[in-house]
Formats: sequence, C-alpha cells, structure tokens
Amino acid sequence: MKKQKNKLVKTNYVLFADHAFVLTGGKLGIVGIFDILGVMKFPTSHPKMFIVANIIGEARSAHDVKINMFDPDGIDLLAPNGPNFKVQLSGTGSGNILQEMVGLAFNKPGEHTAVLSVDGKDTYKSVLTVVKTKSSDNLRRGDDRGSVEKN
Repeated sequence: MKKQKNKLVKTNYVLFADHAFVLTGGKLGIVGIFDILGVMKFPTSHPKMFIVANIIGEARSAHDVKINMFDPDGIDLLAPNGPNFKVQLSGTGSGNILQEMVGLAFNKPGEHTAVLSVDGKDTYKSVLTVVKTKSSDNLRRGDDRGSVEKN
C-alpha cells in the first residue's frame, strides 16, 4: 500500500444511519439515514447506529482515518479511544467507511458533530441534532408526529 498525501483526498459524505453494510460487488447499503434523533430524557444512549462515510483519492492509496463525535460543548464523546483505522482505496480511488456505534451516550440536547479526519486533517463534519421529545418514537426530519420540547 502506498501512503497518500491528504491534499488529494476528498470526503464525499458522512451520514448517520440505523444500519449499513457492503453488498456483493462492493455496493454500499445504507438503511435509515437520519440527522435528528429524538429521545425522551437525558442523559441517554442510542442502542445502535452507524456513521457512514465515503472518501476518494488516488487509486489503491492507504490513509489513516479517525472519527470523533463532539457534543454541543465540544466534548469528544468517543475519547480517548475513538475509532482509528487504515483505509485502502479501491482501484478507482474510492473507499467506504462503516463504523458501528453501540450505546453511544448523549448527555444533553443540541447539535452533536461527527468529524472525519483523514491523515491527520479534518476533512468533513456532519451534524446530528439530538432533541427531547414527548413521544417514544424517534423524531426524523419531515416527521411531524413527534413533539419537541424546548430547553
């Protein structure tokens, strides 16, 4: 594997999803993409979710990838042992990242930011808004069944 310089790497997206997997032939399957999470009380934890990302760069290049998740106060929810791994891009220069998060704790409502770093440089930020609801159904964008409480 050859090491790639960061300036040539681009992050296409970072998403939050209920589930993600790789299909035969390398296709990416993502189920239940969301950017708002409704919970009934704080603190709370989410049973299971995935952070899914796609990066592109030089074909077959290798990259150090790190994921951090910051709460509204800037505290890293994944510290000190957040996901760190190597990603080797395909022959077309694309690489998918699927990180399962089990029991991720949310101590307060607000914008929680996932930051994807490639080769030591932050390349993409994606916001998950966590809100308090009166319903046990998770609130999703476009879903008016939930009732949001303002704090």
